[in-house]
Amino acid sequence: LPMATNQSVQKVIVAKILMRLFISRKEEHQIGRNMGGITHSSLSCCCGLRQNNRCCYPCTSCGNKTLFYNFDGSEVVDPLVCIFKPSKNLLRKNFVPGITIDKATLRRGLGPIEQLVYLCKYAQDNHFKVKAVGKGMSWNKITSTRDILVVMTSLNRILTPRTKKDSTTKEIEVEGGMLMKKFVKTLDKKYGLALPVVGNFLGQTVAGALSTATHGSGYHVQTMSAYVVGIRIIIGGGIQVIIRGGDETIPQCQQKLSQATFGEIVEIYSDVVLKSASVSLGAMGIIYSVTFSCVPIFHLKEARIELDMPVQKDLPFEVPENFDNLYRGPKDTYFSFFINQTPRPDPDTGFAHDAVYLQSHVTKKSPTCGGSCYTCCGWWCLPGGRGCSDSCCCQGDIAASNASAFIRKHQHCATKFNTCILDSMTKSHPFHGSYYDVLEITKGRTHVRSAEFAVPINQMEKALEDIFQITAKYKPYYAESQILPLYCRLVKADDLPLSPANKSRPDGSTVEHYMYIELPFLPGAHGVENYLNVVEEALVRKYKARPHWGKSHHLSYDTIKELYPQFETWEQVYHMFNKDKIFDNTFTVRCGFCKTEDYAYIETTKPIVACPTETTDMKIVNADDLDDTNKDYPSNPQMVNSSDVKSNSTAIVADEPAEKSINNDLTTIQS
Repeated sequence: LPMATNQSVQKVIVAKILMRLFISRKEEHQIGRNMGGITHSSLSCCCGLRQNNRCCYPCTSCGNKTLFYNFDGSEVVDPLVCIFKPSKNLLRKNFVPGITIDKATLRRGLGPIEQLVYLCKYAQDNHFKVKAVGKGMSWNKITSTRDILVVMTSLNRILTPRTKKDSTTKEIEVEGGMLMKKFVKTLDKKYGLALPVVGNFLGQTVAGALSTATHGSGYHVQTMSAYVVGIRIIIGGGIQVIIRGGDETIPQCQQKLSQATFGEIVEIYSDVVLKSASVSLGAMGIIYSVTFSCVPIFHLKEARIELDMPVQKDLPFEVPENFDNLYRGPKDTYFSFFINQTPRPDPDTGFAHDAVYLQSHVTKKSPTCGGSCYTCCGWWCLPGGRGCSDSCCCQGDIAASNASAFIRKHQHCATKFNTCILDSMTKSHPFHGSYYDVLEITKGRTHVRSAEFAVPINQMEKALEDIFQITAKYKPYYAESQILPLYCRLVKADDLPLSPANKSRPDGSTVEHYMYIELPFLPGAHGVENYLNVVEEALVRKYKARPHWGKSHHLSYDTIKELYPQFETWEQVYHMFNKDKIFDNTFTVRCGFCKTEDYAYIETTKPIVACPTETTDMKIVNADDLDDTNKDYPSNPQMVNSSDVKSNSTAIVADEPAEKSINNDLTTIQS
């Protein structure tokens, strides 16, 4: 403290000392894990840290009850039954309160798929609501549930065995709980493969990115869901469904499912079902694994160039004449741009919007390395770096909070601050790196809250002009919208029924490309939902814009039906997989996918039903056939009768003799 001459620094030190007095690092880490990885001690702990001095009330972090928060702590899931985290290893216990599994099955152990199978059967028998969640990177209560929340982040392995790099294998199956960042890096290092495109943020899980139609940016690339060739989900009744492309119709698939019973595997070969399930919003079942169509690994050369977009007085906003030449490049071109919402004075035209466009091309050069210090922002500014705005020092909540406080007190500096952000992005030297390092813009250290809208590219200028007018209207009263620039990304249209980039338009026409316009807000901004609602109403009404499913939006059932001409197809698939309504939640009720009475229904005339007691074994392959990273359980398990499994062909526990394991399990069960 004596060495800290700055008063603000002293306050920070005192706050940290007081924090350490109330909560240990271990407890803080535990609370952070319960909240999807973000520590919000004041939200869940009663040890003198909760608001309004409610220290006399019991809290969740000091007891056995756990909560799940989304990534910025703005939404909490407090299920009535439990929060269950599947294990990648064999479980030999009744893992959910109230569930009863026969002793023979417990002695053998339950693999990850079996755990989900038994869970879904148990939920169906007792009319419980179930929801699978990853890192909680979405809003709108899309991860909420009433009874059981399944946190999938522990299922984080690639199931496809490793092959030689000269192999023609281009389809990779990965567990849905694996983080996108880890997935693309493992594809690169161990398989020599890459996804055709990734989003500007890689902190969500594979299943989460798939379910909400996460997208990248490029004239020739579609949303990530368009590159899915297979999905493995667990639905009500404990039925495992493998979905691949094919000619089967929805009635044929319904007939297959109607004949399936607990523990069976149903294989569906239908393009319609696969495309619908590729953007499932997590409402069709628990996604265990996803199979992507991959391409050989590639590197990108990125250029960030500053661009002025002048505003002529009494004339509509227009982009420069040669703007389309920037993104209409070769097939390996990736393009996006940032633009300030508020124009600055310009000596030539009067006003101009500052903008920076990011253009990348495939290159054979090695990745750029500006230095060895990851947390320092200095080396990012060296030749070949990406600027201070891309560093971990600047992309953090501390820097964001300071910026927000400064703009609130000095609103006239908002435009200059935005210009400074864009200036820090522009570099005279190109940046070379792996495709995921170049295409990832947001590091996830700043908990930005945003909304994003997909509009046909020919309506981009009018949509931007409307946003600028809304910003100008509220500027004297509401300075929060001035802090960050808009982020615009280009996506090729697809044919997924519930994708915001679906090529079919409400008026019967088709489009080939969409421009996603994102409005980001720094953490702590006031009135975000109301402001975004104003923008959403304007864009949806005038341009039939489609909001991003994982970000802020207020769509109703009638609006969804109007915006998505193929919504009825998606709805049929949704009702086929979710006929028992166990995967419904607040989000599906608000969107009108299910009725309120269906969601609230609880059978009270029947006793609680446990899982079936008949033994259901898994077919286990030899350990020698598995990849080094996947030896704990099979990469492609199949459920068969126990009589078909030979005792000398399985190795349930590799680290201890089978007889010793059974004796230990019997002792545990008896106790």
